[in-house]
Amino acid sequence: MSAWETTRFVVIPQLNRTTVLLGLLSIVLAGQWVFTNVSVLTQGGPDGVTDNVYYRIYTLGFEFFETGMASAAAAVVLLFFGIASLGWVFLRRSRAHG
Repeated sequence: MSAWETTRFVVIPQLNRTTVLLGLLSIVLAGQWVFTNVSVLTQGGPDGVTDNVYYRIYTLGFEFFETGMASAAAAVVLLFFGIASLGWVFLRRSRAHG
């Protein structure tokens, strides 16, 4: 077995779960990492151009005092990432058994 075949058939399949987990965490945390920059530098920018979902939840809850709407938006974000994670788990299980 050549080095390329070892990498392709042994190493890459073993790194699949880790790679997907890091991808999901990067997507979830990227908005939180950018939150400080958006908040300090642009406050959402002209006409909300640099706005993201985390900054929008913050402004709804703490600037406009619409806590119900902010809570609902946070629940939708949580639900979206929960469904994406569960979808990945079920897809992974169906591939393993089928």
